[in-house]
Amino acid sequence: MSERPSLVLLDGFALSVRGQHVELARSLQRLLAYVALHRVPSRLRTAAALWPDPQAERSLSRLRTALWRTSRLAVPVLVAEGERLRLAPQVRLDLDQLTKGREQRLAALVRRRHELLPGWYEDWVLERRQHTKLLYLRALERAAERELRQARYGRAVEATMAALRTEPLRETPHRLLIEIHLAEGNYTEALAAYQSYQRLLREELGIGPAPHVQQLVRRPPC
Repeated sequence: MSERPSLVLLDGFALSVRGQHVELARSLQRLLAYVALHRVPSRLRTAAALWPDPQAERSLSRLRTALWRTSRLAVPVLVAEGERLRLAPQVRLDLDQLTKGREQRLAALVRRRHELLPGWYEDWVLERRQHTKLLYLRALERAAERELRQARYGRAVEATMAALRTEPLRETPHRLLIEIHLAEGNYTEALAAYQSYQRLLREELGIGPAPHVQQLVRRPPC
């Protein structure tokens, strides 16, 4: 069992230490999430975001209390260095798999939605949620391209469909789905995928597929 604390921000907040879930007050959850998303924020910026008050000293006082409470956990999860805060080096953050562009197993990608802190509506969360969604889509698309190159067509389709569930109007997964069917020699399925995308664009946006997507199904491969 890993001794490293694990902080989860995707599909909900969770902190575990030595494999055991740690119950935290919402204020401490928000503090950990804010520091994780902003990497090395200042005390003043953190206090103002989490405990807005016309008197900055009151916000800072609440931050100091929260920091003291986190210091009482079984292992360190936050480090205060002068005016800066950061996660402790041993904390394993699930978001790093996306933000650092690490290759992930396909099963790990498709079994979760990878939505950043669903149900949280603070401005600083909303600002990062769309960016996280784009990182997830790109990870799925890289996985689909990798599986396509290795002729693992079923797995490529699996990654592509996960991307389409996340963002139905995004061009890249539609294009990849057509390319996968063509690589398998299934022109009829490729054409059906193209026509489905064409209808979706027409109904939702009043436009058609881009020329390079049209070109994919212009004529059956010889």
